[in-house]
Amino acid sequence: MSGKALVTERAHLLYQQLVHWPDSYHLIEALEDENDAYGELKDTAKRIERRNQTPRNGSAPVANAPKRGPEVGKGERPRVEGTVKGNPIPGKRKPQGNDVRAKGPLCFKCKETGHFAQDCSRTTEKHSGVPPRSSLSARLAGKACRVAEVQRWAARSGGIAECPLFGEKMSTELEVFGRRWKGLLDTGSEISILPPKILLQAKHDGYDIDSDVPEFPIDES
Repeated sequence: MSGKALVTERAHLLYQQLVHWPDSYHLIEALEDENDAYGELKDTAKRIERRNQTPRNGSAPVANAPKRGPEVGKGERPRVEGTVKGNPIPGKRKPQGNDVRAKGPLCFKCKETGHFAQDCSRTTEKHSGVPPRSSLSARLAGKACRVAEVQRWAARSGGIAECPLFGEKMSTELEVFGRRWKGLLDTGSEISILPPKILLQAKHDGYDIDSDVPEFPIDES
């Protein structure tokens, strides 16, 4: 896991622990930091914690403080509830902590609420999606072109020298798709390897190799 991915994962785990806070909507902006989401999230959490502790400390009663009544000639001022500074912008409402909890956790990968990053379907489709495969004949045609290029290169460079470490090959004749081919015997193999040129020749002879040749998935476990 890269350093940036590790920082992002740590930020996601920290957000899961703080999502129940009443002011957790402030943490959403910190998660969008692309450089250091974990550090920004931690600093934001500290600021929220200090801000929540300040009213509690300031509202503690002072010992032996004399009670002051209303001054003579001045009535008690009625309480007016509202915003302290500025007027609310019509049509816009700042999300509250209860709204964030109602929508669920925030996924820091797709920036949508309702699920965590580890359960993000977009990430799963991106990494686990199997790319579409072309037909067998199309794949063999591409490999045949690369083999032809290698053979032309070998002819220009003077051919490929045979390795003297190998002994005499044991071969036999096989009939595949109506043609006889020379096959190499290998007693240690559990499978038979069919060169692509045999299938291409069968296709040239009129065989439908896409339907006549079954393909099986390779077990990579």
